[in-house]
Amino acid sequence: MIPRVMMREDALGFTLFGAVGFDHVVRLRREGNSFIDRINKKDISVDLSSVLPRDVSTLSLLLRWICYASSAGKRLHFSSLPPTLLEMSKVCGISDLLSE
Repeated sequence: MIPRVMMREDALGFTLFGAVGFDHVVRLRREGNSFIDRINKKDISVDLSSVLPRDVSTLSLLLRWICYASSAGKRLHFSSLPPTLLEMSKVCGISDLLSE
């Protein structure tokens, strides 16, 4: 069974859950942008320990959140990056953007 894709806000930032793919990223981008707007901190933690990336769209989603947060004067800190996402980011030459 594929876990439901969802997000949850917490004291440090937010957590992403589930098997993320192309069919989820538009909704997740909007939800993440809303979390970024609501969180009254300059440094926001994004927990990825429960993410199962299905394709490169997950990497694209994280990059869009980085850009959005930066435009709001905030910075995202990703924790527990799944190995497949880390490998994709290395291949693309952007692993430093996602480093913990």
